[in-house]
Amino acid sequence: MLYCTVGVDHLYGSKYATEFHWHVGEQPKWNGAFGRERLLNCAVEIQADGDELDEIYHQFPNIPQANLSRVVIWTGDFARFIALNLQASYSHKGG
Repeated sequence: MLYCTVGVDHLYGSKYATEFHWHVGEQPKWNGAFGRERLLNCAVEIQADGDELDEIYHQFPNIPQANLSRVVIWTGDFARFIALNLQASYSHKGG
């Protein structure tokens, strides 16, 4: 499973986070909730394991990998890169 956590500024400076999950073969649920601009400007964390981790490594072979870990967490620029490009990669496949 892959979890995508998006932090969003709320009224009066408080913050909350929205979490989405994704499985290989599904349309990413954050696809319609956040546009590219919002994903670029929000703090994002990606956590993946199993088939979804394998899919990230397949689609992005140059992304930092944790070879001995079953669960990997990316934050900051790497997480935003995965969220933005996984979304685009899936969309191009006709999903």
